[in-house]
Amino acid sequence: MQAQKELESRTIPFWKRIFPYISYLLEGKQADHKQNTIAALDGVRAIACLIVVAFHLSLITTRDVPLWTASQFNPLFSAVAFAGDTGVNLFFVLSGFLLFMPFASAILWRKPRPSWKRFYLRRIFRILPAYYVSLLLMILLFRPNYLSIHHWQGLLSFLFLFIDSSADAYKQINGPFWTLAVEWQFYLALPFIALGIAFLVERCSQRSSNPRIRLGWIIGSLLVLAAWGVFSRWLGIYLVANPQLATTRLTSWLINLFLFFGFGAPVAGLHGKFMEDFAMGMLVSTLYIYTQSKSGKGESQYPITLASWLGRLSPVLFVFALLWQLAMFAWKFAQSTPQAFPFFTQSVFTPANYATYAELGYGIGYGLLILAILFGRSWLKRPFEWTPLRWLGLLSYGLYMWHLNLVRLPTSFVARHPEWPALLRYSVYWGWFAIFIIPLVFLLFVAVERPFIQFGARLTKATKKQAAPHQEEPPATMSSTVTVEDTHSPGLSEPGPAHIH
Repeated sequence: MQAQKELESRTIPFWKRIFPYISYLLEGKQADHKQNTIAALDGVRAIACLIVVAFHLSLITTRDVPLWTASQFNPLFSAVAFAGDTGVNLFFVLSGFLLFMPFASAILWRKPRPSWKRFYLRRIFRILPAYYVSLLLMILLFRPNYLSIHHWQGLLSFLFLFIDSSADAYKQINGPFWTLAVEWQFYLALPFIALGIAFLVERCSQRSSNPRIRLGWIIGSLLVLAAWGVFSRWLGIYLVANPQLATTRLTSWLINLFLFFGFGAPVAGLHGKFMEDFAMGMLVSTLYIYTQSKSGKGESQYPITLASWLGRLSPVLFVFALLWQLAMFAWKFAQSTPQAFPFFTQSVFTPANYATYAELGYGIGYGLLILAILFGRSWLKRPFEWTPLRWLGLLSYGLYMWHLNLVRLPTSFVARHPEWPALLRYSVYWGWFAIFIIPLVFLLFVAVERPFIQFGARLTKATKKQAAPHQEEPPATMSSTVTVEDTHSPGLSEPGPAHIH
């Protein structure tokens, strides 16, 4: 019997034998069909990561090694090829969705608020260890001169994750880091935002237990939050363009304070804290929690009805979201190539309006896309639940941080072979990404990310035992497959030279 088992194991292909082990390292012991999981969102996160990589490859292969030009192809194809940086918006929407879930549940159903201590501990041990290890390695490998005393202000911005608010740190060492700072600042602010929404809902709904009324007030609050995101971006752009407004020491101090915390460093390409994207994710999260939870007997029919309606509408929402994003991509491409899409250079489609409203447009499109996937039938979810794609989603934090510095390395090799077909030279980059960058990031996950995720889980479990028996604690793990509360959305792309998009 033992000999037969050994013979059977030898006949099984190596990749089939290694898959369970990889699954264990990435997902732990309870890898498949876990309770409170949204597996499809791991696939969505992987796609967001891949389109960010594709965007950077588009920049490299048109600027560093000119393999193709946008004018060679249909304008819509070129628009999509240079729109991958909007994967950052998709990541922000995912962050808003996943991290707001326990807060939305508490506000909707009048439950005790989630533990702030556990929330912050989870964020710290999920994000900071891998970030600091990566930061140190990148400085040593790529920018050792950054250890000079002359860069102390930039180093402080990196250490405290205010990279986006520092001209000395913005797009230095590793371009994508600045958007990680935007994510981190949202994590710090989210419990306070949720507390403000809860207070507003309680006061405006007159402490009503009717979830429909509370749902309406939450949605209204999130629309105000999205409006603040748009307004703060417009105000920041206006203040940067009009420095003469700082006429006194007080006004100069107030303007700089707002720019630091509410807008970012006054440098080209950076504008706003993307609160409208986070708000769109939080809105979708609220709708999802409302349809998944049970209230009283008299109210339970309404969430079920809404879920059924969204389920029937999901294919239409999915197609509409894709068309919406294609239109946004065309508007983006028209900023640099007006002749490609003349319609998007007229009327309200001005560069100023693009700078102010484009992030909201991307947030709406990706929010609708997530909504369609969440409520879609199995045929719509299945592609996003494909295991290899989900695994990439689980590795997306490390892939996001490392891909730009590493994907550039084959450039000199590609440049030395101009006789090769352009498609072959372009494929070298993706081959490098598959055989070198992904395994390297996998090692980072196993050696750094996973141990600290587990340590944070043990630490917060001990914190939960010390909490009051009646206090509701939010679920907490890193990935959407692992839980709904603790997914990091690393999808932060390095912006283009003049704009984030």
